[in-house]
Amino acid sequence: MLGGIFAVGIGLDSEPGISISLNLFQADVAPITLRTRKFITNRLLSRRQFVVDVLHPDRPNVSKADLSQKLAALYKTEPQRVVIFHSQTQYGGGKSTAFALIYDDEASQKKFEPKHRLIRVCTISIVVIIRQ
Repeated sequence: MLGGIFAVGIGLDSEPGISISLNLFQADVAPITLRTRKFITNRLLSRRQFVVDVLHPDRPNVSKADLSQKLAALYKTEPQRVVIFHSQTQYGGGKSTAFALIYDDEASQKKFEPKHRLIRVCTISIVVIIRQ
């Protein structure tokens, strides 16, 4: 069975931030809800930074690649500009919290982001020198 988006709803909650609910009709993929909080536009570092709360009641966890795809679609940017780190699942499952950064352009991302996170999002590649 091919997967796809069955319903997408974007709405504002009583607390500040954006909430998105995605319902996917694959058997192995349950719906997740993304909520952002502590949203800051950091002009000095050319990025937007915020905390993401992920509600996934029927899944053990959500991958960083899935989160970056959904956040890129939500904030209308490329998935390569989204950096997610410090992802923690609460005890008992069902809810995760992560910190996310969305850079305005590739140059500012390469300038301000640490090298290990650039390697994770495949912005730069590792050069391995074999010593003989």
